[in-house]
Amino acid sequence: MADSQQRPGLRERKKQATRAKLIDAAADLIDKQGYSKTTVEQIANAVDVSPRTVAHYFPSKEQLLLSMVDAYATAAGAEFATVPADLPPLQALLAANATLLDRIADQESLVDVRRLASLLRTMHVSPPLSPLSARMRCGSMVDEMAKRMGTHPGDRRVELIFAVWGAVVGAAWSGVSAMLSTGEVDARGLPGLLKQRLHDAVDELTVLSD
Repeated sequence: MADSQQRPGLRERKKQATRAKLIDAAADLIDKQGYSKTTVEQIANAVDVSPRTVAHYFPSKEQLLLSMVDAYATAAGAEFATVPADLPPLQALLAANATLLDRIADQESLVDVRRLASLLRTMHVSPPLSPLSARMRCGSMVDEMAKRMGTHPGDRRVELIFAVWGAVVGAAWSGVSAMLSTGEVDARGLPGLLKQRLHDAVDELTVLSD
């Protein structure tokens, strides 16, 4: 009985490990040769699996890259749950993302600088990654925000907050991705620069709303 309960957990861990290896391989290849030159076959070879196995986890190359965005959003959601409840909505979202970026810089997060750099390098050339803000609406953050506001996730006020936050994130990430593509910043400087850009954007919004 105990063995049968453990086996699904082991299988799931193996799946998660394979999934993580595929994402890491894609990040490495994109860093070395760019997004357009990286193929599913190359990613499969790097992990010693078949292209069919890659397709089982990720139906397309774009979906593989988008999973990195989802991983970031999930990690940000975990940080958001620890933010003081008395902070205003945008300040709370900023605090969560700032903490996550600090953890990435300190190598204390499952989202590492390499994956972050791959995402940013790809944003300009892959349309599915361009509307980053839409993928930043992590369900757990929406639910937590609604709870803090004493309402439900479908409330228009909650939707408006995340629409504004999505614009903030999209602008910050897009600007930094341009700097990365031209060599103005290297991967190690990404977390700190992104954090500063997010702070600047929220400060500008605060001034405009006063």
